[in-house]
Amino acid sequence: MKWLIILSTLLSSPLAEEQWPVGDIQFIGNYSIRENKLLDQMILKPKGIFQKIEFSFSQLVEDIAALQEFYRRQGFFNANVNLAKLDRDSSARTVDIVLIIDEGHQTKIDTVTFSGDAVIETLKLLGSTGMEPGEPLLLEGIDSLQGKIYGELHEKGYMFAQVECCYELDSSRTSASVDCDIETGPFVRAGVLNILGLDKVKEIVVERELQFSGGNLLTSDSIERSINRIYTTGLFEFAGIEPVDTFSQLPDSDSVTVPVLIQVRELERMFQVQIGGGYQSARGFYLDGEASYRNFFGLGHRLTGSGDISSSLQGTRLKYSYPWIFSLPLDADFTSFLERRDEDLFTGLFYGGEAALGGELGMYNSFRAWSRLERVNWIDDPSGAGQDLRLNTLILGLAVRRDTRLSPLLPGSAVYMHLEGQIAGPGLSWSNQFYKSVLDFRAYFGFFDRRWGISSAILAGYVDGYGESGDLVPPQELFFPGVSGGRSVRGYDEETIMPVNDQGDAVGGKLQLIINAFELRFPVYKWFSGAVFVDAGNIWASAENSAFSDLHWSVGAGVRIMWPFFLARFDYGIRLDSDADLDGRLEFAAGLPF
Repeated sequence: MKWLIILSTLLSSPLAEEQWPVGDIQFIGNYSIRENKLLDQMILKPKGIFQKIEFSFSQLVEDIAALQEFYRRQGFFNANVNLAKLDRDSSARTVDIVLIIDEGHQTKIDTVTFSGDAVIETLKLLGSTGMEPGEPLLLEGIDSLQGKIYGELHEKGYMFAQVECCYELDSSRTSASVDCDIETGPFVRAGVLNILGLDKVKEIVVERELQFSGGNLLTSDSIERSINRIYTTGLFEFAGIEPVDTFSQLPDSDSVTVPVLIQVRELERMFQVQIGGGYQSARGFYLDGEASYRNFFGLGHRLTGSGDISSSLQGTRLKYSYPWIFSLPLDADFTSFLERRDEDLFTGLFYGGEAALGGELGMYNSFRAWSRLERVNWIDDPSGAGQDLRLNTLILGLAVRRDTRLSPLLPGSAVYMHLEGQIAGPGLSWSNQFYKSVLDFRAYFGFFDRRWGISSAILAGYVDGYGESGDLVPPQELFFPGVSGGRSVRGYDEETIMPVNDQGDAVGGKLQLIINAFELRFPVYKWFSGAVFVDAGNIWASAENSAFSDLHWSVGAGVRIMWPFFLARFDYGIRLDSDADLDGRLEFAAGLPF
């Protein structure tokens, strides 16, 4: 080819002796495929602000071959990619590349046929993979069609099915016929379980998480759910499950029973420490820490000590977690706590304990029920209410949650919803009496390979007293921004968005509404990303005095710095209240704002 002759000539030039970076890369004749898509197939890249790649003849040869293969996979079987020009820019000391492309015709699908065993609906698969007659022949589409057929068969229990999709071009390479040959084989059932990779963890920890047992039909769904359950124990960094084909030739029967290989890799360290902190408009500077050992008795029992330090809260907690209590798929945890809260209205020392029971309700849903007993020693009595408050509070609570996020730091396209209800002191004269409800809803939409994301959230809550307490609510149970699961409105301090007394002290409220109306996250460079957002919110003394027009709005921008398993963010919110004069506040913290 002509470009090979050019390259061989240039190999003897002075350019081959001195390494210069690539300057510009131009394409001529790429009418069907955009330039940035072609550049994605190449190792050599144009020079940029943060990018400088040294030119290499051998790499250029490989890149041209990669472009040729890319065009073929897009259905351009007659396409040719050639080197048109190679310029050495002495002033810039760079190498400019010009590639000329003759795309030819794109091959279209003429017919799609299926042979062998027909146990799945093939028509809908054609539409979902772009493999309908008349559509361009994309080799990725053939791979996708074959993969989806495998997926359908594995979901039905044909774990040893064989699928082969191939294509045949006509003499002019303008159309092609596609055929998929399907051999389902027998249903596959679970036999003996072979668990490999365990050292400090007992086999029962893995076995109890499996969503199938001996004799059960194996499906891709039961295997996937089992792997997810093994990961949720928090004891393993890898888990895989695979039925073992022990037959030289599959028998002609409806089903076979085979061994199941379960491979796991335990965490190197079962003792872990996590530390986080930052600055928020409502909380000021804060520091959070947690240390845990997660494998007592080889059964995944966990002991966790944690603490919080901020201007308004200093606390410590010790929690013991007991998975699969009474050999049931339920997790129990027992917590003791001691904390001091310093608010404008009160200062108190709170201590007590909590017992909770939780479990899964399907793949993404869970529940938690708990009982919490708390006692308070008032250091500074709440003004005008101390004589009417009990020192003890018994709370019964129930929460349900749906969480489809990939992870809290990289949610992807997902929904998170937490609905919680509490009642304190039912029928007990020695306890404060109130009820509380909280709704936390978040929606995430990721696009461009999840490098970009749009998200919104609503946090709403209501609390009020009843019975002998009347409408009195203990001040520690009122809503404060950024405290006990609350979120702040970026740009505002707490006194601006909640009730205050005559001295201007924040006193908490019975009704809260925090709206993260919009947040757009986008990549900037490597581990840096940016964000723009719109927030709103308010906390009211009572529901009767609330109005949507009372919401305080803010807009702002921020920077995210992402490391493995850690995200730091810096947000600057600008207040939009009529009397704010576009003042703002800086906030930095660990993790996403919601």
